[in-house]
Amino acid sequence: MIAEPKVKGPVAGGPSPNPAVAELELHLLLEAVHRVSGYDFREYAPGTLKRRVAERMRAENVTTTTGLLERVLHVDRAMARFVEALSHTVSSPFRSRRSSRPSSNACCRACGPSRTRVSG
Repeated sequence: MIAEPKVKGPVAGGPSPNPAVAELELHLLLEAVHRVSGYDFREYAPGTLKRRVAERMRAENVTTTTGLLERVLHVDRAMARFVEALSHTVSSPFRSRRSSRPSSNACCRACGPSRTRVSG
């Protein structure tokens, strides 16, 4: 088992990286995840991606996206945690009522006819 390396980088809370560099790092991370794991997050909403990547950076105790890239490429469990974090869907309390409810017809078509009897 490979020990999870400590990744050094800029001081947390320090100056933000150049936006072009940050975009490149994010692109490289998502491309690497796609090539290694087969999961494709490259077309996800940019705001959601940046927020979830930042959350993973904090959770993995790395200070740069490149540090997270190194972690997910070399530590299998880190890749699994990354994929889980990015593929996690918002829970129902945060969705609008209309969009979270399937129509009754869609449910019936998906489940098929009911075979339960109601005794009276």
